Amino acid sequence: MVSLRWLFAPMTAILRVTVSAIDLLYNPLTSSNNAKMASTSTPPKISNYSRKYLPKRKQIPLLKVYPPPQLPEPPHNQLEPFERELDKDDTQKRVLFLIPTKNRDKVEILTAQFKKRLPENTVMHYISFSGAPSGVGEQPYNEAGMIGAFNRIDHAVFITPAQAEISSFITEHRITTVIFAAIESFIARPGWPPVGPGKEATREPVDYAYILLYNPVTGAVKTGVSEGVEVPWAYYREAQEYGFGDPDNEELFRMFGEESGLTNMPEGAEMNHGKVTVGEIMAHNIRGLDKQNWQKLLTDEKACRYRLIEDALAKMEIPW
Repeated sequence: MVSLRWLFAPMTAILRVTVSAIDLLYNPLTSSNNAKMASTSTPPKISNYSRKYLPKRKQIPLLKVYPPPQLPEPPHNQLEPFERELDKDDTQKRVLFLIPTKNRDKVEILTAQFKKRLPENTVMHYISFSGAPSGVGEQPYNEAGMIGAFNRIDHAVFITPAQAEISSFITEHRITTVIFAAIESFIARPGWPPVGPGKEATREPVDYAYILLYNPVTGAVKTGVSEGVEVPWAYYREAQEYGFGDPDNEELFRMFGEESGLTNMPEGAEMNHGKVTVGEIMAHNIRGLDKQNWQKLLTDEKACRYRLIEDALAKMEIPW
């Protein structure tokens, strides 16, 4: 897969948390640059995705919950080594989890599970941060979910050794092991992934979460996928109307679009990097819906996005 490192932006909003077997301390890091940006930036223009023809809450039957799928091998599963020397002390393991996300709920789920399963004689710390993009758009489809998780960690491995705050933290706390963690939600199109003999593929679009843990010290990679929730057809189709940003497709448009009068994607082009999430569109059309956890409302609380992720993570091996 072509590297997407050129897409990453400067790291911002770094949060530092130190966790031991007993204490949980929350200390956000701030910088003068971040403060300046917050005080001078103007609110972004918010798109209006309200559409009269989209179904409202009472018009949507309770959504079905699906078991985790058997995913194919990730298209890109070779992660970079961590170019930063760590402490060699073997009398106590001091683990630093590096989590490339701004989503506080995801961070809390990950760290709570790590803390719950902390091995003896191990101290745990974590830092969450932005600036390590997935490269697969706001709404990944099919294998783009796996690719996005690997991209996030690949970018994080690449940029974190150069970050002064993280480097200083590693030195100050004599970190012996680092583990990267990423969660990427995605929609599996009807019929994907392929299933084995005797099994029936899903006939509806389904939203899942892909989880990736990577220990660059040992090279261990652990993956998991959550149970999924059916996506209403009307919103599945509507989200795709706002287009895709697959790099290969955009290159095709640049090469052939103007000359041939091309207005639609060429036949055979991949369209898996959606520009708008289904949750974003739902939130504009369904009162009381959380765009990041629409599953809870539309399953009558049978499924919660974060609980599904937590359940999947609990079944995974942590590469301590």
